[in-house]
Amino acid sequence: MADEGPLDALMKGMRAPAPHLPDVPVHPRVLTLPGPEGASLLFVLWRDPGGAQALHESLRPMIEAALLSELSRPPEGAMEVPLAALRLLSFGHVEGAEAAVAAFGMRSVPLDASWRDVVAKARGEASVVGREVPDEPTAGFVGPAEMTPTASRLEAALRERCGDEVWGARPGAFFARAVELLERTGDWGPNLDAVDAFAANVVPTSTGCIRWIPPMCFQALCDAVALAAAEDLGVKIAWAEGTPDDDGLAPPPLVAMETAGDPRYLPVGEELLRWCVMPLREGETVPPLSAWVRDRFAL
Repeated sequence: MADEGPLDALMKGMRAPAPHLPDVPVHPRVLTLPGPEGASLLFVLWRDPGGAQALHESLRPMIEAALLSELSRPPEGAMEVPLAALRLLSFGHVEGAEAAVAAFGMRSVPLDASWRDVVAKARGEASVVGREVPDEPTAGFVGPAEMTPTASRLEAALRERCGDEVWGARPGAFFARAVELLERTGDWGPNLDAVDAFAANVVPTSTGCIRWIPPMCFQALCDAVALAAAEDLGVKIAWAEGTPDDDGLAPPPLVAMETAGDPRYLPVGEELLRWCVMPLREGETVPPLSAWVRDRFAL
């Protein structure tokens, strides 16, 4: 595809040698923090990027890329613990920062003792990349992540059942295994009704938080929408295999739709991240996922 997706920005930061990381306001490398309730993804703001809007525009591709990278991992490389939160540690004052990060489910929190290790991690990263060790941070923001009980139970079993297989190697295999593990009776498709039924099990409906779908469940959902488009809409679809590269980074789920001309590519992983994972605002309602399938797979 000609246009870069959100994962491209993160890959550049992850692959660049530490001394060659660009000197930009938002640190180009995302840090992972362990915790008793799960892992947190840490974003570091070194200085004011030019106001609240600039902060929002700088963070969005980084956050989407970091989440998509985790969601695209193969079974053997998937997170052993759930995602618990996003954190932003700021060393520069930005007027209106709270409004800028609200779309990511983040809100301001006191920089109390629980941030001591976070600050140390950021300072250590500054030393590694040859940056002057910053002064004391000015603000901290946290965006919680929530997951459905069904997804929590299903994820470990799916990881074990899928073994070393990667998404797309056998089209629909992840969704088929998920349905077997759910032990549901009746018609589970693959069709549009099955898409909505599966989404109801694994997509959180909470507002103001990251609606976390663990990687194997997310990839099963990507399978489900492509299968439903083929079954109910008659679209001929080819899956792109999600084989990790030499750095261990797996490409996000992608399918090609056969058309009268050249194939049309649909980045299902990237689009489902925005539809199903990114935060909902209070009072916001989203149409059923089957409506997204009808719209995006229309030829």
